Amino acid sequence: MGNSKGFVEIQFNWIFVLIIGGIILVFFIGIAEKQKSVSEGKVSIKVRSDIKTILTGIRASTDTASIIDLIGKEISYNCEGYSVQGINPTQVGISFSPSKIKGFKVMAWSKDWSMPYRVSNFLMVTSPDIKYIIIGTSDIARELNNSLPPNFLTKGNNKQTLLNKELSGDTNDIKNDGNYRVRFVFFNHNPTGSEGLSNINSMEDSEVSAINIVGNSLEGFGELKFYKKKGNNWENFPHSISYYLGKESLFAAVFTEDYKSYNCNMQKAFKHLSIVSDIYIRRTNSLVRSYQNAGDTTCATQLLLSLESIEGIKTNANKLVNFFPSQPEIATIFQRASELRSSNDQIQRLSCSEVY
Repeated sequence: MGNSKGFVEIQFNWIFVLIIGGIILVFFIGIAEKQKSVSEGKVSIKVRSDIKTILTGIRASTDTASIIDLIGKEISYNCEGYSVQGINPTQVGISFSPSKIKGFKVMAWSKDWSMPYRVSNFLMVTSPDIKYIIIGTSDIARELNNSLPPNFLTKGNNKQTLLNKELSGDTNDIKNDGNYRVRFVFFNHNPTGSEGLSNINSMEDSEVSAINIVGNSLEGFGELKFYKKKGNNWENFPHSISYYLGKESLFAAVFTEDYKSYNCNMQKAFKHLSIVSDIYIRRTNSLVRSYQNAGDTTCATQLLLSLESIEGIKTNANKLVNFFPSQPEIATIFQRASELRSSNDQIQRLSCSEVY
């Protein structure tokens, strides 16, 4: 009887030890997980801060394409900015990117958007692991390919992939090279059925997208149609028709797979255009008064023509801040910018003070 009682006590002691041991183990595992989470959070915050610092520097330098080294953290992007692991996004001016950027390197490219005076720098950010396939043999397709950053950046003996782009005359030649995303660029051609998808059908729908650029010039304005892969076929994004105005916004559309992010950032761009136009309106009014007071009707008259063009640009830019995309306003801004460019050239020939 005594032995039986002792055996039960031993069993109870072991059970008690196991329970306490388990609680202690769970406690320390929890601390370790929390410490890991805190550590990862600190790294993500630092990466986010580094991204803002680096991209802000690149954005300030026009026509600059650079490679940024990261530590492999996935970057999410939308109109609110760039985010790492769900941390509050950081905005870097007017920027355009795919929704996910993965890998250890990032390509950033800055272009000056002018209409016709300088408005803002557009920043385009992507990954060398995303493949961009420009379809066609037309002059405008070749011009786009040549206008984008080169495939490689060489520094001394070091050669790095800058932009993973390809010009292809036949969609049947498209191969799956293991990229985590593929972006097709068509010109004046709506992709139908499984066009270009036969060799990349194994990729997820979210990993393949396309854009159709409807226009005859990179410098002008035109229509944009956004597409996504759905199974073995192409599908239009609902209400996805938008517009580009100048080649910089066309480049931006190439890098932005989500038409909502593109439209949102273009609204920001038109807000900048309105603000800058207001500055030029005040400056031109001042010049007009100066020439009128001096009795110089030639310069005053020419400047009044320029003033009318700037006011037209501002009026339509204001409309697009809330209602972009809208084709009539895009066309009017392009026309007014062309008129202002000609008027400013004439002002220069007359030896009057230039508008911009």
